[in-house]
Amino acid sequence: MDWKGISQVRSSHSAARVSAVFDDANLVASAGLVPVMRLAERVGLSELVAEGVRVPGSEGANADAKVGSIVAGMLTGADSIDDLDVIRHGAMPKLFGGIRAPSTVGTFLRALTWGHARQVESAARECLVGLARQTPVLAGAAEPQSTEAGLK
Repeated sequence: MDWKGISQVRSSHSAARVSAVFDDANLVASAGLVPVMRLAERVGLSELVAEGVRVPGSEGANADAKVGSIVAGMLTGADSIDDLDVIRHGAMPKLFGGIRAPSTVGTFLRALTWGHARQVESAARECLVGLARQTPVLAGAAEPQSTEAGLK
């Protein structure tokens, strides 16, 4: 192909340096998080963590809010402590109360021992049971099905 007379356009930024920031107070980057976190509330995620996760000292204070911030951040694609800041951009704090800063969550996570991780795991297991009760994915699965029902 003859490229003569055709200019080429190249990005002057590497992909690792480009990021989108929702800094307008009225924008919500991850509005789909609202129904998911409401479902987490309905199944009692905060209560399960508050009752079952006991991390001593100020690091363990408000464990339910810190775990909720981690869950919300992970659902928006955060894969590191710094990435958890995504839930504090734009109008997210208007939608969600109790959002914790990444540094606060990082301090909490560093304070966890193996036993504390087991406490979080237990709360997650109970949350999963609550989700199964709230969302009948396999409604009627326990009922016997007639093999003749679909035949005519």
